Parts: sequence; C-alpha cells; structure tokens
Amino acid sequence: MTDLVQQLEHMRVRMNQQAQHEANLVAELSDALRATDHQLLEDVRTLAAEHEARRATILCELQMLAARLNALPGREQDANALSNAPRGMLASGDGPPSPHGSDWEQRSAHIRDALATHLQRRALAG
Repeated sequence: MTDLVQQLEHMRVRMNQQAQHEANLVAELSDALRATDHQLLEDVRTLAAEHEARRATILCELQMLAARLNALPGREQDANALSNAPRGMLASGDGPPSPHGSDWEQRSAHIRDALATHLQRRALAG
C-alpha cells in the first residue's frame, strides 16, 4: 500500500510539474502574441502615416496643376469661343438658337414628334 501512495505522490508531482511547464508555455505564447500585436500596430500606424504623406503630396501636386491650368493664357478667348459655339445636335452654325424664335419652337415640336414616334414603335415591338 505504501508503494501505491508513493506512486500517487510521484504522479501528483509529475502532474504539477507538467501543469507548471504548460503554464510557462502559455505565458511565453501570450508574451509573443502581445509583442507581435504591438509590432503589427506600429506597422499599421507607420503605413497609415506613409499613406497620408502620399495623399498630401498628390493633393499638393493636383493643386499646383489646377493653379497652372487656371493660369494658362487666353482663357477669356476660349470662354467667349465656347459661349458662341453651337450647342447640341440640332444647333446651326450661326450660334446658339434663340429660345424666343419660331425656329426654336419648330425644333422642339420636331423633337417631341420624333420621341412620340420612337416610343410608339417600341410599344408595338415590345
């Protein structure tokens, strides 16, 4: 019986040693994970700062480009030429159509008729 008690005591000591060893391993793993997590956080912060720096550089370059484009010579001439240019598919080469003339009314009526015809054909086909 003493032999059995000794074996049980020996088994208890081994189990305590094993439990202590496993607790040490878990603590080491926890420390390693904490260090890795800290390093990952630092890496993310570094990447975010680099990204913000790149964005700021790009924004500055775009602002300089916009300033250079606004400083191009002859911008008033281009604006006048565009305001006098024909607009749309139905505009004539004489300038923008007058909204008060009969030509404008005829064009509007033609567009309405063409649209109505198109919609009727679609309705019949579909």
